[in-house]
Amino acid sequence: MKIIAPTDFSDLSKSALIYAAQLAASTNNPLVLVYNAVFEGPPRATVLINLEEKIELNAIEDMKMLAEWLKKSVEPSPDIFIEITKNHNAAEAILKRTKDIDGGLIILSTRGASGLSGSILGSVSSEVLRKSSIPVMALPPEMESKKEGGFLFAIDPANGLHEISLRKFFAFCKIMNKNPQFLFVTMEDKSNEIAALKSYISQTYPEFKCEYHIVTNNNIVDCIADFTNTHNFSMLAIAPKKHNFFERMFGKSITTKLIAQLKIPVLSLTDESID
Repeated sequence: MKIIAPTDFSDLSKSALIYAAQLAASTNNPLVLVYNAVFEGPPRATVLINLEEKIELNAIEDMKMLAEWLKKSVEPSPDIFIEITKNHNAAEAILKRTKDIDGGLIILSTRGASGLSGSILGSVSSEVLRKSSIPVMALPPEMESKKEGGFLFAIDPANGLHEISLRKFFAFCKIMNKNPQFLFVTMEDKSNEIAALKSYISQTYPEFKCEYHIVTNNNIVDCIADFTNTHNFSMLAIAPKKHNFFERMFGKSITTKLIAQLKIPVLSLTDESID
């Protein structure tokens, strides 16, 4: 599985690269650094052709230096590769290059109070999260490094389980040797639905010893954030899907609020674009 880590050379994105490199090394997977080098010049300005070529060459050298810095910062280091894209839509560039090289996971940094808004790793992160067909991990700016603690999958029992997302979640738990846990989040009593889901999980994945939690609250985002931050988890997984509250979380303000409140990575598991 190739781990894809977009960068804009900022200090915040470098911290995400450290996390990505550590994950790649611990799982024995290659890490691919991606930078989108685009010069915003006037259309059909032939005088800019040489300048654009120089920008690309400089980007290649900068990426090589970044890769060397990362190898020295993370030991043991994973195999690190670099990719340069040139697309005025950075999110499309990341997604296309990820598909071209058969990437298996994208790791993105997010920004402070503005959450997923603005800059290369802001609005771009939001678009990548919404459109990616492979898992995307979003790293909150105030993230606490937790090596211990289980992986939590937050589920809306009214919408059931998506088998592909569930399979991806268990795969991550196995790779990272983590205890799978589930948080059923409801706004009303869903005892029957929850019982059916628990039965399905235990019968389909008998090799895992799962733990289950149930919370009922009208404020979905605060509920998830409070539960996650007050318990010992090292990652929160969600499965964005059309027409449920997780899909709406990847719109604007709700997503921003959730990411801003969390202190652990958020793993978006979806088998198709939700646009």
